[in-house]
Amino acid sequence: MRLDRVTIRNYKSIKSIELRIPQKEEQRQGSADFLSIVGENNAGKSSILEAIRLACSASMKASEEQFPGNASSNGPIEVELEFDQLTDSDRQLDALKDNTFFDGTQQRYRLKRVWKAINGAAENWSYNPDRPPNYQLTGWSAKKGIKSLEKEDERWKPIVERALKDGAPAKPTLEQLLSAARELQSPLLEVHKQEEWVLHPGSIATALEAALPSVIYVPALRETSEETDVGAKQSAIRKIVNALFEQQLANHECVIRFKSAADELQELFATEGKHRIVASMEEKLTEKFKELINIRAELKFTTPDVTSDLASSTEFRVVDGALSTRPDSQGHGAQRSIVLALLQLYVEQNRQSASRERQHMLFLIEEPEIYLHPGMCRRMRDTLLKIAQSGVGQVLCTTHSPVFLDLADRHDGIVILRKKDGHPEAYQRTEDVFDQSATDKEQRARLRMLLNFDPAVNEAFFSEKVCLVEGDCELAAIDSVARKLHKSGELSWSKYLLARRATTLINCRGKWTIPAFQKVLKAFGIHYSVVYDLDEGDQADLANAQIEALLNEGGTSLTHAPNFEKFIFGETWRTDKPWTATKRIDEATECNERLLKFFEFALGQPLSELKPESVAPTPAEAAPPQVNRPRRRNLRNRLKELKVPHDVIQSARRLDQIFRVAAGPNFAPRPDQDTFSHSIDGTKIDAFAVVTGDSMADTLQNNDVVALKVLQGVNLEPMQETDAQTNTTLPSVIENDGIYVLAYNDYIDQKSYTMKRVRISVLPDGTWRGDLSADNPAVHWGDRGLLQIRKTDRIHFAAQVIGIVRSNDEQPTSVAVQELTLVPTEQDPVFEEN
Repeated sequence: MRLDRVTIRNYKSIKSIELRIPQKEEQRQGSADFLSIVGENNAGKSSILEAIRLACSASMKASEEQFPGNASSNGPIEVELEFDQLTDSDRQLDALKDNTFFDGTQQRYRLKRVWKAINGAAENWSYNPDRPPNYQLTGWSAKKGIKSLEKEDERWKPIVERALKDGAPAKPTLEQLLSAARELQSPLLEVHKQEEWVLHPGSIATALEAALPSVIYVPALRETSEETDVGAKQSAIRKIVNALFEQQLANHECVIRFKSAADELQELFATEGKHRIVASMEEKLTEKFKELINIRAELKFTTPDVTSDLASSTEFRVVDGALSTRPDSQGHGAQRSIVLALLQLYVEQNRQSASRERQHMLFLIEEPEIYLHPGMCRRMRDTLLKIAQSGVGQVLCTTHSPVFLDLADRHDGIVILRKKDGHPEAYQRTEDVFDQSATDKEQRARLRMLLNFDPAVNEAFFSEKVCLVEGDCELAAIDSVARKLHKSGELSWSKYLLARRATTLINCRGKWTIPAFQKVLKAFGIHYSVVYDLDEGDQADLANAQIEALLNEGGTSLTHAPNFEKFIFGETWRTDKPWTATKRIDEATECNERLLKFFEFALGQPLSELKPESVAPTPAEAAPPQVNRPRRRNLRNRLKELKVPHDVIQSARRLDQIFRVAAGPNFAPRPDQDTFSHSIDGTKIDAFAVVTGDSMADTLQNNDVVALKVLQGVNLEPMQETDAQTNTTLPSVIENDGIYVLAYNDYIDQKSYTMKRVRISVLPDGTWRGDLSADNPAVHWGDRGLLQIRKTDRIHFAAQVIGIVRSNDEQPTSVAVQELTLVPTEQDPVFEEN
């Protein structure tokens, strides 16, 4: 039995979403039982997996935050699960009896689970449009006799006669009367069609547990440690270890002996031949019962299944060098690697025991690429694909990585989520973009070749808009133009970066691949534009015709005749086109009109919107502005130099107590003073941080490792816009003369945060503002930009920088930064200085 369709209603921000999981079809290439869900942050990807997990657990209850707006009045939560490919053993399950239906020749089971109250049990409804109707007889009452019925209505007489003729007693039963009425087609026979959805009785939970797929859920970010804890009953690692133990040990001679001994023990409690000790105990208990109530005692013994939950009695540890630790004591990357290794082993073992009847498994993986370097990321995808392809289970994953998408594969395995009016909407193909025609087969082959050469083109699925270009020359020209305009003061670099990151520029490496991309982008509703050369010759005309035909169905274009370099620069180049274009742009005194038109078209934004903000001139006679804030040129001498032993740094790394300041997201948890806290030279250290970038030089320099002291009681939970601020501690504890960092995020769904050096102030309207600290000698403190702290943001913690960390060998710890496990991220955009 495989999961074919999922419908989710009223779960968190989801109003209504339906997903189909692709199934294997001989005539279709590509991966089945594998679904990749993509979308922007906070689009609802995690909510889909959480809802499926909720529905696949027979006993799980809905919490307050799972209802829309955290209120059950906005419910009920509904999740429909539809299964196909039912086996004979599936049909024998109690939950499926009389609750399946046929869609054509395929038998299906559809279940709807409904949660109406917070922490309340679910209602369970089964669907069957083919249920036999209910029959009733007009005027029938069990209290009435046959003669009374015949007296009230003479149409009863032939029914009674027919029932008696068939050998019924003097008073036929209702079933016998109904049978006679159906045979006679009596007008007294009432036919009532049953409802398609029927409510299961309250005791269905156990039956559902046997029917629903076993879920292995691997969440992203902070919860990873829970999923690698064998002791946690619902953890992924425990379920995987259990499944492996059950497969490998079920027929082991020790297990067989244990089961045999357990059977012998059960004989002591058997009704026939019960052991005298057991019988004597029952008699004594019965005597005591009868003194109070007329009941008797009976002792029964259930044979334990030694293989059913071996993981709960097994301690799983990993050895790192000479140190043996629990998996949850390792870093997040190591934990994900452990899960990957177990999944690989699970696939291999299931292949060897493919003939065994087993409960279907559903793997729900949030952001499988997280914490993994690119090579491991690809291995994770390969492993999950093997799970789906081998029939071991189905895989649903959310992802921000192009590695987990394949534009040339089956397109019904990709779901794009977009928010509309605050609610996620799913875009999913039900069939492939490419058909079996010769042209489409060629286009698929060209797309496959490009993907093999450059997998990053899958980034199109993660973009607001896409621009398709023929080659490297166009890409090189865009960046060169931006640098030249920025240097001349005509372009804001930060605005350019925002525009550049909002548009994915795809190098199609020739115009023949462009139509394939156009088809895929149009099919998924992704806005695109095309830049291509008209060229000369029959083959070029044929390719141009295909591009134009698809553009008529959606998309915009910019053409160059005969080609880019001739049209823009008036030259013909044979080799080194990207380098030549860059050189010509750098050498020119200004960018010509055609080049600027291309630049604006590719970015999808006019140059006027990318210009720097104008600054009002200061009158010559006006007094120079007074700077109320003290100048911050170099506070490095205020920081202690702390000699920290190497093992303390390593301990902080293992416990995820090393953070990142000034650039990029942190995926580490909050500082844990109970787990990690050290005193060095009389100074208490709660955590460490690595400085990235030069925005805080001279005080904090790139690759500095600094010690942090966490400020107590500083946090702010996200609230509604109408709520008042409640935490007044934050502005008062961050002093003007200290060096402080703040951990915050404005996308709660990311479950990550950014650390910035700040000075906090409270504005007259009660909102908070954080001035980003810069100690660069060329600027004043706070002149690098503003951090707006909104009521919907979350402040995780604040900390004071108390020292520069040096190792015991007197060398700055910046040299040892290579030993620290950090998530690589790109630098923050540069703040413009006017």
